[in-house]
Amino acid sequence: MHRRMTIKVINTGIEEVWTRSEEDLEHGKWMNGSPPVAVGMNNSVEIKSEKQTGASYGTTGSIEFISNIKPNNTLRIEWNKPYGTDATTCEATIVGDNYTAKVEDKDFQQSYASCNVVITSL
Repeated sequence: MHRRMTIKVINTGIEEVWTRSEEDLEHGKWMNGSPPVAVGMNNSVEIKSEKQTGASYGTTGSIEFISNIKPNNTLRIEWNKPYGTDATTCEATIVGDNYTAKVEDKDFQQSYASCNVVITSL
C-alpha cells in the first residue's frame, strides 16, 4: 500500500524568492524533483515524498525556506502521512515580518494526501 504526500507551495506574487535552507525526511523517500531548491516570485513548487517500498510506515518530514530579501524570515512546512490510522497533517509556519503562510485545499485520503501552502504578504 502506498503512502504519498504532495505539498504545493504557492508564492502569490511576493517580490522575493524563498530558498531552501534545510530539509529532513524522517520516514519515506523523496520523489523525483523533490525537495525543491527555491520558490520563485509569483511561482509555485511541489514537495513530494512517499513511503519506501515494503516499509510499514508512511512519510514524515519537514522543509525550511529563507527569504532572500529578509534573511530572518523563515517558512517551515511539516507533514505526516502515516501508514496506520493516525491523522495526516500538513502545517506551515512563517517566522518574521510581513508574510503569512496558510494551508489550504487539504485532501487527506487513505494512501494519498495533498495540500497547498499559500505565501502572502500582510
